[in-house]
Amino acid sequence: MKADPKLIAAPVLLADYLSQRFDFAGASLVLNSVNRQNPNNYEILRGLALLEFRKNNMTGAINFGIRSLKVYDADIETYIILARASRILSISLRGGTDVEKRDSAGRDAIRFATKAVELDSTSAEAQIAYAEMIAATSGIDTGIAYLSELIKKYSFSYEYRVALGDLLRTEERYSQAREIYEQVNMVEQKNKKALIGLGISYKALGLNDAAIGAFMNAALADPTDAEPLFQAATVYQDTHRYEEAMTQLKRVLKINPNYPRTHYNIGKTAFLMGNLEGAMAEVKEEKKLNPNVADSYILAAEIAAAKRQFSECATEYSFAMKLRPQGAEIYVKAAQCYRQSGSVEIAEDMLGLAEKRESGYAEIYREQGAIFQTKGDMPGAVRSFQKYLELSPNAPDKREIEGLISKLGG
Repeated sequence: MKADPKLIAAPVLLADYLSQRFDFAGASLVLNSVNRQNPNNYEILRGLALLEFRKNNMTGAINFGIRSLKVYDADIETYIILARASRILSISLRGGTDVEKRDSAGRDAIRFATKAVELDSTSAEAQIAYAEMIAATSGIDTGIAYLSELIKKYSFSYEYRVALGDLLRTEERYSQAREIYEQVNMVEQKNKKALIGLGISYKALGLNDAAIGAFMNAALADPTDAEPLFQAATVYQDTHRYEEAMTQLKRVLKINPNYPRTHYNIGKTAFLMGNLEGAMAEVKEEKKLNPNVADSYILAAEIAAAKRQFSECATEYSFAMKLRPQGAEIYVKAAQCYRQSGSVEIAEDMLGLAEKRESGYAEIYREQGAIFQTKGDMPGAVRSFQKYLELSPNAPDKREIEGLISKLGG
């Protein structure tokens, strides 16, 4: 870049590298700086589209991609980004009220993916993007059939096999995905994508040790990528091997301090190990990096509740509700903290909001029973506890609640 400031490919490649390492601020700085010197350059606009795509801002990715095409309408990489962004946008709008926008995004995905293949039918990325598009618009089996034909045609290329495994995995067909990844692994033992996909499939099938083995092999294949170690840490977490989870998560931070949710998972692991102060310190770090993610506030609330700081617990849940207003669970947990902090009326309001969102959620009535009990309304408590058991007949605390109902005169 210093040697030749006019070589646009250099800053675009640097931004690509930085965004792959989740350094979105650094990538944005590079691209915006070069964009000021070279406005309306299609490579820079494509780089900005890719950056927004990796930030999960599909609308922004589409806007920059279309601007790039207006400058140069034969750039296959831009069409691939647009096809994938449009497909994801269409999927995200399913079940919403904006049917026209969803259908428009779906049509755009078809148009962009088709154009990419027309420009270069030998491009594996273009063909895979097209397969993803037809799987989303015409059904998963259509996408599988398309990739299967490509595998027959290009038997020497393992990209299509990995793509087929990924497609099967997204549909939770883990046994089939496992077979495909294992086929790739038999021939290309250092194929990182196949090893990560294989590990995720093993994990979903309950083969935890095999999953860890696959992730560790992927880490050996590419020591600069933190993802395999992060994935291994989640398996250790799920199997209550917290020391080993912590070891891998700290390795993730050394490789890439920007890797998403690392501080959160270190905090979660510390919390599960009983280190409440260490857990809260990690949550604060995660909030700095990702202030708009609800999970950090939920974990902070759980830590505060464990420390019996119920007012702080309620405050953290309030922040989480703003970021994740759907569902009833957060409102019920907030109600528990408000009740325990002495704010019974606010707790009742929280349960009212929870009931509006999901009236069949059993935990609402367990907490409602506790509130009635606090207020001295024993018949009301009995009715609520009974409804809780009706909605959750196999509740883990069934005997405890039955004993409580009996004690209250029910």
